[in-house]
Amino acid sequence: MGPHASAECEAGITTTENGVSRSHIVDRTFIENGTRWVIDYKTTRYKGEDLEGFLKERAESYREQMVRYASLYQSAGQALKVAIYFVSEDRHYEFNF
Repeated sequence: MGPHASAECEAGITTTENGVSRSHIVDRTFIENGTRWVIDYKTTRYKGEDLEGFLKERAESYREQMVRYASLYQSAGQALKVAIYFVSEDRHYEFNF
């Protein structure tokens, strides 16, 4: 896999809503095959039997954050995929909004 278009790590974005500025740091974003990916890294470790259930539950606990990150890129008019990448497990969980 080669470099991705428009790739950024630790992308800093500032938004202003109702006169209040807010800073966002997106761990990783890039474009692949015309789709913008927005990814947040988590280092959660799991020791148990139901890895898929655990990852889904853990990822869903970050849904609000990921919706916020998605909103930063939705106006670009391209397909958007949002995911959490669990580094220790080498697995990702993709959100469906």
